[in-house]
Amino acid sequence: MPGGVVVLDPLISLSFSIYSSKGVYALLLGSGTSRAAGVPTGWEIILDLIEKIAHQLGEDCEGNPTDWYTEKYGKEPIYGDLLKELAKTPAERRDLLRSYFEPTDDEREQGVKLPTKAHNAIADLIINGYVKVVITTNFDRLLEHALQQRGLQPTVISTPDGASGAIPLAHSDCTILKVNGDYLDERIKNAPNELSNYARPIASLLKRIFDEYGLIVCGWSADWDHALRAAIERHSGRRFSTYWAIRNKKSDIASKTIKLINAEPINISDANSFFTDIKENINSLEEFERPHPLSTKIAVNSLKRYIQSEQTIRLHDLVMSASGQSIGELLKDKYSYNMPIDSELAIKRIRTYENDIEVLLNLMAYGFFWAKTEHLSILTPQIQRIANAIERGDGFRDWITLRRYPALLLFYAAGVSSIWSNNFRNLHLIFENIMIRENEKEVPSYMVLNNHKILAHTSQRNLAGIGGHITPLSDHINVLLKDLFSQIIPEEYEFDKCFDIMEYLIALCFLDHTLHTSRGDPMVWAPFGRFGWRNIEYDRWTAQKYFVENINKHGNEFAPLKAGFFDGNASKLTETMDKLQDFLTRVGNQQGWF
Repeated sequence: MPGGVVVLDPLISLSFSIYSSKGVYALLLGSGTSRAAGVPTGWEIILDLIEKIAHQLGEDCEGNPTDWYTEKYGKEPIYGDLLKELAKTPAERRDLLRSYFEPTDDEREQGVKLPTKAHNAIADLIINGYVKVVITTNFDRLLEHALQQRGLQPTVISTPDGASGAIPLAHSDCTILKVNGDYLDERIKNAPNELSNYARPIASLLKRIFDEYGLIVCGWSADWDHALRAAIERHSGRRFSTYWAIRNKKSDIASKTIKLINAEPINISDANSFFTDIKENINSLEEFERPHPLSTKIAVNSLKRYIQSEQTIRLHDLVMSASGQSIGELLKDKYSYNMPIDSELAIKRIRTYENDIEVLLNLMAYGFFWAKTEHLSILTPQIQRIANAIERGDGFRDWITLRRYPALLLFYAAGVSSIWSNNFRNLHLIFENIMIRENEKEVPSYMVLNNHKILAHTSQRNLAGIGGHITPLSDHINVLLKDLFSQIIPEEYEFDKCFDIMEYLIALCFLDHTLHTSRGDPMVWAPFGRFGWRNIEYDRWTAQKYFVENINKHGNEFAPLKAGFFDGNASKLTETMDKLQDFLTRVGNQQGWF
C-alpha cells in the first residue's frame, strides 16, 4: 500500500543481519536439525535400550518401556546405567552407540546418518565466517563431519572439563558446545532430572554466549531442556536479536520463552530449507557487491575473438589495458600496511584484491586455455608485472606478503588452465621464466607465489571465513577459481585434479629449489596445499598417485618431464616426491590429518 509500512520477510531480515554482522550470531540446534538424517534422539535411544534389556530378560515392555523399567528397577531410566547393563567395557559401549549414530555401508548408500542439507549449509556459513559458535542439544557428530569434509576441525566442547580448558571463542574458527554431551560419552544428559541444571563451567560458557552473541534457534522445542531454557530467559536483554525457527505449532513453553526474550519467530517447512535459504540469500548479497560482470564478459569474448582471428595487436592492447587497470587499483592509497593483521580486515582486503584483478584474472584463465605459442609473450609477463608492481616497503609482514596475492591468483589461473589443456610446456614457462623480486634478488615464481609465502600459515588459521582449518587460503583459492573456470572445466572433480596437480608441482619445485640452493643441510619443508590432506583416508585419486602411475608408465616421457620439469629426469622427480611425502606424513601426524 502506498504510504504504508513495508514488512520484510523475517528470513530476509535474518539473512541481512547475518551478512552485515559477520560472526555475531550463534546457532542453537535441537533434534529437528538431525531428524532428516535418520539419527535417533537421545530419548529414542533410551527407549530402544530398554527394549533390548527387556528382550534379554525375556519380558515384554511394549506400550510403555519407561514404566516397565521404573517398575522393574525402582528408578527412572538413566542413559549411563542402561549402557552398563548392555555393554560392560568402554569399547563395547562405543560399538553399541556407533550403531545409532554412524552409518552402515547400506545406510551410507541411502544417505542415512550423513550430514543433511542443513548441516552442509551451516558448515558453509561457518567456513565463510558468518557463524562461529554453535550450541546443540544433539549427541551426533553430523555437523563436525560436514566441517571436516571442508577441511575445518572445530573446537568441540561436550564436558565441564572441556568448557574449563577451552580457548576463547573469538580465537576459534568454530566452537560447538554440546550441552547434553557427545554420544561416545556415558555422561550425556537425557532424563528430565539430568536436564534441570548444568555444571558451572558449561553454565558460565552459556552465559557468555548469550551475553555476547545474537541467537538463531532451530529444531529445538524448549520443552525438555529446562536448564538451557532458563539460561536463555535469564539473558533476555541481549544486544543482538534472537530468531526462532518454528516448523509446527509451537508449544506453550516455547511460546512463553519466545515472548519473554522478544524473539522473532520464523515459520519454516524444515531445517534443510531454512538453512539452505539463508546460505543462498547471503550468496546473493555477496554477488550483489561484486563488480558488474559485463565488463569481464566483454573482455573474455574479445580475447577469444582476437586469438581466433589472430589479431595479435588488439590482443596485446586488451591484456595490457586490463593489467594497467589492475595495477592502478592495487597502487591506490586504500591499502594500509602499518597495523597488526586483523581477521575481518584481512578477509575484506583479500576480496578487494580479487575485485581489483577480476578482468585480468579471467583473461589469464581463458587466455592460457585458448592461446597459441605466439600469444604467450603477451600473457605470461603480466604475472611478473603484477607481482613486481608494488615494492616491499614498510609495514607488518603479513600485510606486505599479502600484496602478492593478486599475482598468486594469476599464476594459479594460468597454471590450472595449462594443466587442463595438457600443455605442460606453458606450465614450465610460467614456473621457470617468471622471476619475482624477493629480498633483493630474483627467484622463480613458485618460490613466492604459493599460499604459505603469501600469508603465514599461523595467520591463515586466524582468518575466520576463509577456507577450512587445515589449508584455509588454499581452500579459498580453490573455491574462487572453481567458479571462474566453470565454463572451461565444467566438472568440479576434474577442476580439483588440475588444482591439486598445480599445488603439488609448486611444492615439488619449491622443495627441489631449496635443497639445491641452500647451504649446509637444509630443513625439508614445502608449501603444502589441499592436496596434502584431501582424500588421504580414501582410495581415491590424488596428485601423488597420478605422478607415481605416470612415472611408472612413461618414465622420462611423462608430460611434465618432457616439458622440462626436473631436468626431464624421472629419478630426480621421484626422489623429490619421496622427500615431499615424508614431510607431508610428518606434518599430517602432527596436525591429526590421519
